[in-house]
Parts: sequence; structure tokens; C-alpha cells
Amino acid sequence: MKKTSVLLIGATMAPLVKVGGLADVMESLPDALKKKNIAVSALIPFYESISKTPGMKKKGSETFSLTFNGKTHH
Repeated sequence: MKKTSVLLIGATMAPLVKVGGLADVMESLPDALKKKNIAVSALIPFYESISKTPGMKKKGSETFSLTFNGKTHH
């Protein structure tokens, strides 16, 4: 059986950037999904405050493509 993979996309993620409840969900949901043997990645904007966090660096490009239901989105 193929392992399920999930990409979480949000505007904030605790503890890096916390504005409201979404940040808490983006922090805790990956751990809960991993316990269910689901591969998880999370994507948030690279805010200036993140760039000032020790050990954090930008990885990848500023744009990306995602294919969903046979249609590619940029």
C-alpha cells in the first residue's frame, strides 16, 4: 500500500510566526498525522522575522508548481 503524503499550506506556523489559531494547528497537526504514518510537509511564506531566526534559511525558489486533479497550478 502506498504511503499517504500531505502538504499543509498556511499563512502562519507556531513557533516561527504566530498570529492566531491557525499557527497552533499548523504546529500540532503534522505530529498527529505522523503518528498515523502519514508523510507530512508544511509550507508557509518566508517572512522577514523567520529570516532573523537562528538556523533558518530559505530553501527552494520563490515560486513552485503543484499538480492537483490533473491540473498544474503555479
